[in-house]
This record gives sequence, structure tokens and C-alpha cells, in this order.
Amino acid sequence: KAQFIDSVVYKTILTACPNLYFFKFVLYSSNGISTDIPSHENLKHMIIELRDFDWFYDDYIISGFLECVPNLKYLEIHRRNYSSNIRESIEYYDWLAAIINIRLPLLRKFLFYFHLSKDEKLIGCINENIINKIQTDFSNVHKGQYIAQLIIDRE
Repeated sequence: KAQFIDSVVYKTILTACPNLYFFKFVLYSSNGISTDIPSHENLKHMIIELRDFDWFYDDYIISGFLECVPNLKYLEIHRRNYSSNIRESIEYYDWLAAIINIRLPLLRKFLFYFHLSKDEKLIGCINENIINKIQTDFSNVHKGQYIAQLIIDRE
């Protein structure tokens, strides 16, 4: 387990711990991704918590992090949204499907926790119709080779 890490800390941990099997951390993505992270063959289970609000930039960072763990079998992502622009953010979002298909050929289970704000101003942005659409879109893009589940909650 690690609190806020960036690509430098990520690289250091993977390099120093070649037998690491489980890794849970909060991603701090402001410094980008290092391009020289060696492949880590033993990591099988990863939990990433995201705190930033730029989903597409975070996905770029996640792709870089997952590139060096090709044998990952279990991936859990926690993503929050506290923006009233959520509809624009998720309308064409693929819920990491393209990244998973490219980076994680051995993945067996993918859990995506989508934490929504309980703030009264934001509750109206996500109604039941939008939640149903999100769940349908998620299911459609993750059909097939691994178990995928979307968990939506208000915090």
C-alpha cells in the first residue's frame, strides 16, 4: 500500500520489489509518466485511486502505468467526480476498455468504482437515466474476455 505516488515513485517501487504481487496506491499524475519503467512480471493485483479531475489525462497516465505490468489479472479503479460537467466527461468515455485491451491481455477481473458527490448542486447532473446509460455503456465496452463490474455510489 502506498499513498500518493507519481511515476518516479512507481518506477522506484517496481524496480526495488521484483516479487511484488499486490499494489494499492493513490495516483498523483501531475508530473506525467516516465518512459523507462521496466516490465514487472509478478504484479497480479492492482488498486488505483484517482483524485484528479482530468479523466483523459489520467487515462494517459494509467496507460503508462499499466504498460509495465502485462501479467496483471485483477485491476480495481476508484474514480471520483465532483464536477457539474460530468455529462461531457462521460458521454464518449470508453471506461478504460481500449487501454485494458492493449496493455492487459491476461486480465481476469476489472472493477471500476465511480464515486459521485452527494452535493445537492451535483446530484441533479446525474439522474437515474444517466446512471442507466453509464452502466449500459460500461457493460457494452467490457463484454468478453474478462469479468467487469461498475459500482456507482454517492459519497
